[in-house]
Amino acid sequence: MIKEWVFRRSNQPEPSLVTTWENYTDINGLKIAEMHQNEDGSFKLYFTNIKVTSKNP
Repeated sequence: MIKEWVFRRSNQPEPSLVTTWENYTDINGLKIAEMHQNEDGSFKLYFTNIKVTSKNP
């Protein structure tokens, strides 16, 4: 399970953004993090109404 994501713009030494991966939901065996935030909480990204569909050939 992913707990944290680090983004480094142009592969610079210092991280540009570090976020958590939280509030996992399980949809038919697929685990998806519904919330991501930085350490001080000034950046939050939420996913709601997540649906998983499949196309049959």
